[in-house]
Amino acid sequence: MSKPMSAQRISKMDEAKNVKDENKLYLHEGILYSTIMSPSENLKGLKELEGRPNDILLVAYPKCGFNWMVAVLRKIMAAASGQQELSQIPPLMEFLSPDMQKVVGEMPSPRLLGTHLHPDNIPGTFIAKKTKMLVVFRNPKDTVVSYYHFMNTNPVLPNAKSWDSFFTDFMEGEVAWGSYFNHALAWEKLMDNPNILMVTYEQMKENLGQGVQQISKFFDFPLTEEQVQTIARQSTFNAMKESSKNTHGKHGNVFFRKDYKGKHCRELPSDTSLPDELNYFYAIFEANNTEPCMRAPAVPEDCVITLSAANVSKTFKQVNIYRAAGPDGLPGCVLRACVDQLASVFTDIFNLSLSKSVIPTCFKETTIVPVSKNTKVTCLNDHRPVALKSVAKKCFERLVMAHVNTIIPKTLDPLQFAYRSNRSCNLDCIPHGPFSPRQKETLCENAVH
Repeated sequence: MSKPMSAQRISKMDEAKNVKDENKLYLHEGILYSTIMSPSENLKGLKELEGRPNDILLVAYPKCGFNWMVAVLRKIMAAASGQQELSQIPPLMEFLSPDMQKVVGEMPSPRLLGTHLHPDNIPGTFIAKKTKMLVVFRNPKDTVVSYYHFMNTNPVLPNAKSWDSFFTDFMEGEVAWGSYFNHALAWEKLMDNPNILMVTYEQMKENLGQGVQQISKFFDFPLTEEQVQTIARQSTFNAMKESSKNTHGKHGNVFFRKDYKGKHCRELPSDTSLPDELNYFYAIFEANNTEPCMRAPAVPEDCVITLSAANVSKTFKQVNIYRAAGPDGLPGCVLRACVDQLASVFTDIFNLSLSKSVIPTCFKETTIVPVSKNTKVTCLNDHRPVALKSVAKKCFERLVMAHVNTIIPKTLDPLQFAYRSNRSCNLDCIPHGPFSPRQKETLCENAVH
């Protein structure tokens, strides 16, 4: 990006601080845009911008890794051409004023351009002239969290206020540049276009060297293996953050936040925001997560009952595969099929519950489903309610009951429902045997521990 363009962008960001939040976005053809950076004359003039076969067009929904890929592309182009790397970011099409659009139209090839626009709103000549496009996606969970912080630090956008209200706006597409999901669905239809390369933020982060090689090959930039690895080293998040003052001026901190996810972040700082906290927690369950499972604290020595992974595994293997799932969504067939993966996890959960004398909230929940009593259902009375509880919770009860049975006196009625062989029980049933009040209290304490 030329210095006049860069200066213009920085100047507008400074001016935006004096604009009221309610005036920072406007609607254009059903999509919200920044009033300051993308006024209507910019978007109308874009229809006349001519694409070229040798243009390089970078496309990404906001906060999906656009600035990161800019750094990667700049380094690839510099290494392939042997020229000095440009330090400024390329102009977003929608930020170009009509005068600047004319300047871009006269720029020599190859031009590096970028946009956050929906594919249907990108000037048609870029598709018609087979311009090669690099499209970057990021999982929506990380995108919405990053976008939330971006709204609260970027002066050209209105403050996001509360997380709840912003999350609702994001899901409904009531944010700048419209719906993330509409973008994704529109680009999905173009996946087979040979002139479009789609990469994900997550793939690039996992193996940046491989990503650099893939991108350079797509744009026909020959690179040696040494060049590929050098670019990968220089394009890490920390390297980008350090150079953000050169690429984004004094507003560099707006575009590059702390990368709180990863092996270096086992414990979040005390000032971590709620969105980041939620995002970090759910990242544990991502399919491509390579983080080792964090073990639960050791069970105290004075704990009366401690369950072993072997016992939990054995109990899971005995579960009826046809047992329906409870509120947690885990049916019996899953516990049996994935016993090797789940046994150690649930062992930690069970032992932590026993040592703390606290039953997990999800184990207390029940799903009520109607089951027909007759083959022909004519009214609501032809159904009976069936309570579906967590299958894992029922296994937990069996394991606890096995211990309880060893301390129950023989004077207890063996035909009492809660103590029949191979039955689980609710711990609330335990104190109803023929004991004195003190015996009941002792038995209850032993059962809970």
